[in-house]
Amino acid sequence: MRSTLITLMAIGLASLSGFCQSVDADPRLSERFSEAEILQMKQDDPEKLMYWNYYLDNSISIMSMENVEYLDFDRMPVIEASSEGFHAFTMDLNEYRERGAYLKFKGEDKIVLVKPLVKFDPEFEDYIEQTK
Repeated sequence: MRSTLITLMAIGLASLSGFCQSVDADPRLSERFSEAEILQMKQDDPEKLMYWNYYLDNSISIMSMENVEYLDFDRMPVIEASSEGFHAFTMDLNEYRERGAYLKFKGEDKIVLVKPLVKFDPEFEDYIEQTK
């Protein structure tokens, strides 16, 4: 029984390891990381690569201002970026990641929600659990 359990655990870890190593890098990662860093993540720390891929797709949300009428747009920080093609590496959002923030695009009726880490990190952990 014990050897069967150990064998099943080893198969599960090998499967997860194989899955993680087959993770492709999102092309947008090259805006923040060198090709060597991306290759090293892919080989040595595939879960980190999965994290940054997930971060790019899930750490921000762009929405129309008319969909969030409860916010005070006049007090919202304005960013000089365009919402067109905007993603989490378009600009440095580190100062907003801890607590989260709403930012207004200059000259547009759109905002970006930067998800706080206390919400983002558990979502990523759930994602990892679902991919096992």
